[in-house]
Amino acid sequence: MKRYILWIALALAGLMGFATDAWAKKAKKPKPQAYFVRVDPSVHAGEVWKVKIDILDAQPGETFTYHWQSGFPHDNTWVHLEDNAVYSGTHTSEFGFKTKVGATKGWALPFRCKIVGSKSGKFYSNEIMMPDVIPSESGGKARAYIVHIGSSVYAGEVWKVKLDILNAQPGETFTYHWQSGFPKDNTWYHLGDNAVYSGTHTSEFGFKTKVGATKGFPIPFRCKIVGSKSGKFYSTEIMMPDPIPDKDHPTAGKYKEDYPKYIGNGVIEVKWWPGEDNATQQKDLRYLVTWRKKPGNTWYESKIYENITSYMITNVDPDAKYEVLVIVSDKTGNRKFYPYKTVSTFSAPTAGKYVAGYPKAISPYGIKLQWEPATDGTTVKPLKYQVQWMKASESYWSMGYRSEEKAGMTKYIIGGLMENTEYLMRVRVVNANGAEAFYRHAVVKTPSVAYFEQPKFKDKRISVVEKRDRAVTLQWKPAQAGWKPKSELRYKVFEKDVWKLRWVFLGEVVGKTEYTVTGLVPDTYYRMFATVVNEEGRSTDQTNYAEFRTEKKRDEIRPTFDEGAQVTVDEVTETSITLSWPQGKDNETKDEKMRYTIMVDKRGYANPKTRTHTFTDLEPGSTHKYWVYALDERGNRSKPLFVTVTTKTPAPPDLYPPSVSESGAFGATFKQPTLRSGSGLKQVSVTPAENALKLSWSAAVDDVTPVPELFYEVFVKKSAEAVWPAKPLGTNKLTHTLTGLTPGTEYDVCVTVYDKTGKHTDYPWVLKAKTKPSVVIPHPASVDIAPGVLDLQVSASARLTATVLPENVADKSVTWSSNLPNIALVNPTTGEVTALAVGKAEITATANDKAGGTKKKTIGVNVYEGAMTQRLVTEVRIMPADLTLYEGEEMDYTEDVQPAEADDKELTWTSSDPTVATIAAGGHVKALKAGTTTITATADDGSGAYGQARITVRPKAEAAERKATGIVVDQKKCILKEKATTMLTARVLPVTAADKGFRWSSSDPRVASVNSDGVVTAHLPGGTALIRATADDGGWTDYCVIKVEGTSVQLTPNVFTLEPGESLELQATTQPWDSPMTKSFSSNNLSVAEVDKDGVVKAKAVGDATITVTLSGGQKATCNITVKKGGEGNANELIVDDSNSRVWAADGILYLSTEQPIDVEVFSFSGLLLKKFKASTGTTPVEHLPTGLYVVRVGQQTTKVVIR
Repeated sequence: MKRYILWIALALAGLMGFATDAWAKKAKKPKPQAYFVRVDPSVHAGEVWKVKIDILDAQPGETFTYHWQSGFPHDNTWVHLEDNAVYSGTHTSEFGFKTKVGATKGWALPFRCKIVGSKSGKFYSNEIMMPDVIPSESGGKARAYIVHIGSSVYAGEVWKVKLDILNAQPGETFTYHWQSGFPKDNTWYHLGDNAVYSGTHTSEFGFKTKVGATKGFPIPFRCKIVGSKSGKFYSTEIMMPDPIPDKDHPTAGKYKEDYPKYIGNGVIEVKWWPGEDNATQQKDLRYLVTWRKKPGNTWYESKIYENITSYMITNVDPDAKYEVLVIVSDKTGNRKFYPYKTVSTFSAPTAGKYVAGYPKAISPYGIKLQWEPATDGTTVKPLKYQVQWMKASESYWSMGYRSEEKAGMTKYIIGGLMENTEYLMRVRVVNANGAEAFYRHAVVKTPSVAYFEQPKFKDKRISVVEKRDRAVTLQWKPAQAGWKPKSELRYKVFEKDVWKLRWVFLGEVVGKTEYTVTGLVPDTYYRMFATVVNEEGRSTDQTNYAEFRTEKKRDEIRPTFDEGAQVTVDEVTETSITLSWPQGKDNETKDEKMRYTIMVDKRGYANPKTRTHTFTDLEPGSTHKYWVYALDERGNRSKPLFVTVTTKTPAPPDLYPPSVSESGAFGATFKQPTLRSGSGLKQVSVTPAENALKLSWSAAVDDVTPVPELFYEVFVKKSAEAVWPAKPLGTNKLTHTLTGLTPGTEYDVCVTVYDKTGKHTDYPWVLKAKTKPSVVIPHPASVDIAPGVLDLQVSASARLTATVLPENVADKSVTWSSNLPNIALVNPTTGEVTALAVGKAEITATANDKAGGTKKKTIGVNVYEGAMTQRLVTEVRIMPADLTLYEGEEMDYTEDVQPAEADDKELTWTSSDPTVATIAAGGHVKALKAGTTTITATADDGSGAYGQARITVRPKAEAAERKATGIVVDQKKCILKEKATTMLTARVLPVTAADKGFRWSSSDPRVASVNSDGVVTAHLPGGTALIRATADDGGWTDYCVIKVEGTSVQLTPNVFTLEPGESLELQATTQPWDSPMTKSFSSNNLSVAEVDKDGVVKAKAVGDATITVTLSGGQKATCNITVKKGGEGNANELIVDDSNSRVWAADGILYLSTEQPIDVEVFSFSGLLLKKFKASTGTTPVEHLPTGLYVVRVGQQTTKVVIR
């Protein structure tokens, strides 16, 4: 007991406060020892064998029975020898008996004895007696007996024996040798020599040696003695290690995936894989579960259980963190800790849903996920997301892969996958407290390369269906992509002036084969084409070129105002100005089609729909300049009408807040009102409803602000909460109904009135206004039980937890019952289950509230005696079931062993005719000669389950013209440094294929290129590329994933043209995308273009400049900027694209098309924000923008547009 208390105290002193009595109770009493001393030669069967027995630590008057065992039988059978030999003293130096047992001549089989004491309990002798079988080589047999005088020990420790040598000659020396077990080659090892015999009989002759048995596997040892005069002879005694105390600690297992974890209702569930030990069987290992609340030093403990792998910690506090520890111990008290685990009981975030259509395969090697953000009512910091995935055939998430945690992430692309393979994936969301939740699991199968055809144009024609001076409409035939619907195909359109070298990207359409290009130069030759884009955003094929000449320029005559026309100032207040102006005139555009725009203080534009406009939210006493332009349908702009207007000076400041009177009449006293009961200030009237509070109050008065212009605001909160959310109502609002409230709940209400200067007064607060209780009484809809299944050893117990849903039911109580209480008995109130007998039972929790029908849940309880019974294999299938091979071919079978949780899923493979085909471990088959054979895979667990498949082997001559059926790249993944090379090899299948030619290709030569010999060269640090081998016969493909070490950076765009004063935001993209390196920007010519820390370039003067982005690791990328005057710029150029929106200009109007409501911002190219609004789904026109260059931001997409 002291030993157990000592190790607990040393391990947990100052850390744990749990008691150790439970461990001490398990300690066993010391075991009596018996040693067998042979006093006569051991003999063969039918002769007498006499031994001397030395019994230690026995009790006076104790009797014994003796048993023997021949060899080491697997069933451990013992044969009765003799009994009732009475022990009659404190120590018996000699205690003998005779027996007729012995070894068969010519077969030196060892024997051993077992002694059972009537008082001290069972114990074993560890001495093994072995018959002599070798006669002396020098006439007469010299004899030596090895008398064990100390505990035999294990390898690496000292083993001391006593030698009793008979019939030796004076002056004779000896050499000693040893042998482990009974080796077939009879190998002996030298032990010691030159031990001189100096008398007729040596009663004790000792030496020490380092030999011994391996722990946990007590192999017997024996010695050979060679005398210098009497010749060689053997000792026939075999020494077997005594079971000395096990000093090795057990090996702890691991926690099961995602455990321990908080499962709600004050319960932490702990699950782990069992430990292992060198001496104690796994089923006999004991476990103790301990835990403490952090911070704190008070540890709590479970009982000590044998052979358990799960435990429920109950009654833990919510919104806290706990540290959990599992300790495993063997039978001698050696112990090992599982890792410490921290479990959060904070409320977990609520996972959202996947965006419709996701996750989905975007290529044979990639899957894209997109999901709605999760919600969290506990923490303020942004939620972090992580994507986890693995092959669907894997068993545990720990065997798969996971992305980095990233705050606010709502989409992710998994790359480097295998084609035609099912993958299991989920999204993990975690809040700042460490509480986590998971989006639902999803299974996605990547398509095969053959199925996932890259989009191609079958008909490459493209035509011009409409042409004007500044616009043209293109049309082409839809592409084909095998599995993908045409409505989902994406196209990009490019154009260039035939006399220029650079192609310009115009835009992208989805599911459409028509595109209108605007902003062209009249009377100019152009060349255009369209490409079809795959899921990875790369163009895979293109149409022919469309070449045409735009029409000559139309209508360049500006509209005009009548001579002497002026802007009329209709009204001026402290904060607003209203203007009107006469009708503009144009040579082609009708009066009702004329448009107008007003430039305000040279900072922005207004685009009125009529010939009058009011500017609001102005500063009192401020002066403003307005230029009014007339616009015709072609976007031509008139000369402006100019006016300067100053707003009125504000009235003297209102020094007093409004006051609340009973009459509500204007003109009350200037002083702050005094709150009093009865007459004077009135309370807010409250009328409660089930989900609402109807409020009303009298009007307030103010010394300056008129009563109808006083502004009202309501603050409301639950009485139990601290935060007051505000709801502005507006001016002259004297009633309001608060809706969406919780029935039967108290609320605090405050109404506040404001005058025009912002001074305010609160109406008397209404505290604890209670909504009416709900007339609908919720009843149980379902019942859930945790855990969902229970395994218990006989006499063990565990408590189940029932949850009644929904959460707002009035009665959440349940009644527990068992269908077989003689096997598993359950407390009807607490849910505590006690295992009584081996078998299976069902435990049911039934909701006591049956008004909405009986709601219950049942789980299974498995009660076992000692170790759980082995889970045997029930079914074995091997695929393919029928196979044809040609002589010399090889392949591997795929096996399916059920159930998945079987303890031993190993198989033994056999062939019914090994001359036709041989089968090796793992299912590797080799065809030898023509014929048919049956392959059988049999489960090794003794269940008898097996599966079979048939193989037909055909002569090799028949395969002379055989087609290729596949190709294999020998390497599946390779990591290279930049500029490093490696050689890949590939094999066309089968080996008898007539055409074994193949070619190499790279999915991204910028990252890694490959030559015709399979030599791969790494280029772009941080990038990933697929190197594919494609068979010439049949187009079969396989690939190797090449990942280049390091980090790289790219700038988008890398070439751009600006006019002086214009700005451009560059996008620096790293590979890999989540590189932690920081970026810095610089310009080599600050007089031409300067750049800020965020990559925003501002053109200053005509010339050329190079903008460089540098990572903290030294990696660089550049963008060449050209600044020139009067250029057309890069029309309709996509600067940043991260959405499915489209932006274009036509006929002087800006258009945008979106798939969902989205925020839109329109900037002048100098960076001035002109418009900001939320666009609805579909196409939205943005009118009345003057001709010029604009930057349009739609969501996360930024586009540069020219309006002409």
